[in-house]
Amino acid sequence: MQSTPLKQQMLNYTVLFKQLFVDYYQHQKKLFWLIQLLMVISTLTGIFWILSIILGISHYQNPTQVGGLKHLLFAWVFKMPLWQWLILASIAGMASAWTLYLSVKMGVTSVLAYQKNLSQRCLKLASDDQYSHWSKEFEQTPRQVLLRILRQGVQLCGLVSRRITRAFVSLVTFIMAFIVLLYLDAKLLLLLLPFSLFYIIALYYINRYAARVSTEMADTLPLSSSRFGKLVGSVLNKNLSMDSSEFKQQFDDSLYMRQAELKYKRRLAEIHVNWLNTLFLVIGIAIIIIYIVYIQASNNIDWQSLLFFLIALKYAASSLQQISATTVAFSRFLPETQLVYRLLNVVNNPDDSEKLLIEGNVIILISSNCIDSFEVQQLKNSLQFRSNVSINLLQNIREQGIIAFFNQLPSQDMQNIIIDNNIERLKRTINTHKDKISPVIKKVIIFSSNVSEMKQLNLDEFQQYDQQTTCLDIEDDIDAFI
Repeated sequence: MQSTPLKQQMLNYTVLFKQLFVDYYQHQKKLFWLIQLLMVISTLTGIFWILSIILGISHYQNPTQVGGLKHLLFAWVFKMPLWQWLILASIAGMASAWTLYLSVKMGVTSVLAYQKNLSQRCLKLASDDQYSHWSKEFEQTPRQVLLRILRQGVQLCGLVSRRITRAFVSLVTFIMAFIVLLYLDAKLLLLLLPFSLFYIIALYYINRYAARVSTEMADTLPLSSSRFGKLVGSVLNKNLSMDSSEFKQQFDDSLYMRQAELKYKRRLAEIHVNWLNTLFLVIGIAIIIIYIVYIQASNNIDWQSLLFFLIALKYAASSLQQISATTVAFSRFLPETQLVYRLLNVVNNPDDSEKLLIEGNVIILISSNCIDSFEVQQLKNSLQFRSNVSINLLQNIREQGIIAFFNQLPSQDMQNIIIDNNIERLKRTINTHKDKISPVIKKVIIFSSNVSEMKQLNLDEFQQYDQQTTCLDIEDDIDAFI
């Protein structure tokens, strides 16, 4: 895994974040603003509810106090009988909870519609002949990477979009709470600023940590899946005893436990944010108490202003946690999000990259779960054949008769390409019918969408070749990403 300069990392992060949001917003403008409106209503009615209850109790304990923020903001409420303003406050509280629920529900509806659109766009591009060169942008086989994008990348883009949508009102709430804190006690707020800088630095490192763990997990997943799949197959086929030292060595080499560890580390990234926010709030309140008792040292403490300050601080901390959790979620899901937009950013231009020239008859091994016209098209995108070429599946040749096929091969005036996706079956076929195959076919090509990574082996070298990738599509548990 190559290291990327910090400046380039930040640029890549910012560009991808912007593209994801703009893409979501252009498709979901109406629901986006409806969600913002519902969240604003929920926040305002929630503030009204908590202040009405707290200041209402304060008013009934000390009705003679007619000054301060209490009467500035809620004098009209306190002129009502107790049951009236209590009902009004309770209605506001229930409205806050209901609009919050509606915003979540609308958010899910919006994200599902966006994911549907995103998946269809990815599938349309991948199946469009004008973009047939898209597979060269990826290291995995085309079918594997496309299924990974559709099954995981699209869903995780939706999850991140939902977080981003909910972070906007949180950002506005944080700014408004900061202004209120500044108005109530600027000196006290200044005491919290140095600790705020520590918060930002810690959040930066949490994001870098989450992105690094996610990238390592994505990079090691194909190799781990391949090795662990082979290990399970060896055990089930009684070729390897679980009591042997070889099993223990292969189990460690499969990176199975490393993958499990990385999944937990990625989940813990958001827990680190919760812990950081709690630490910020606890230390912040401690600083406030120290300031009031030891620095301000006043016998007449304005408890009402202090209460407002603490409420504003709580809203600021909660909003900051929502914003921080959004950035960490984006960092956690960065590798899968990158795959989606790497596909969507493929440009529509002729593929003029150099193809590998194939002379004569060859056998091609394709690492894919199945072979159909899609895989054949990928061959044509990367390999250059004669104008008169016949592409045959080994399975069809076996059904028609291998000996008959290879007996008539020398008399044919065309290039014959034999393809298969099962390395063990291919090895057995070559070994069994080597006297018929070797006169007409000299080499086996290990196919890769990246031309530079293709291997050309003679028949003897192929018998010793140990494939390091799996032909099965990687099926990772999507819950591990959430």
